[in-house]
Amino acid sequence: MSTLQQSIQNGIPEQRTTTWHNPTDKVQRVVIHEGNGLKFAFVLQPGETKPLDSRYDRTIHMVDCGQEECHRRGWFCSKGHDGIVVGGEAPLLKRVGCSDTLDQTLDPAASKRKEIEQQLDREIEREKIVAEARARRAAEYDAATATSKPKK
Repeated sequence: MSTLQQSIQNGIPEQRTTTWHNPTDKVQRVVIHEGNGLKFAFVLQPGETKPLDSRYDRTIHMVDCGQEECHRRGWFCSKGHDGIVVGGEAPLLKRVGCSDTLDQTLDPAASKRKEIEQQLDREIEREKIVAEARARRAAEYDAATATSKPKK
């Protein structure tokens, strides 16, 4: 007899789990606040994969799935659809078996890339301004020297 069948026979609801993976090089700590005032934490070491009770999924990740049925009930998905992770206690964790993507504002690597791109754009703009100023000065110099040359 399976554990599910035993649980049903005994009247105990089956506990479902979701497997989470920490792909970062930092320890991820998930703090859970129960409705009765209790709070506790799960810790996932870098590279660690661990099953956690599925009822905490929405605490770990707040997902915008884009489904109309979920948006009518509230902003974040409550049905487990894949989507964009827009918040939560540990948005950098990966839910094993799903294709959620991390919103760019929460992704440190994407933020760093964007910062570098913006810096490069500023440097390119600065170089264009300097090149235009040099060309203008060269044209002004040529015009000034052409009119001030003595005639023979």
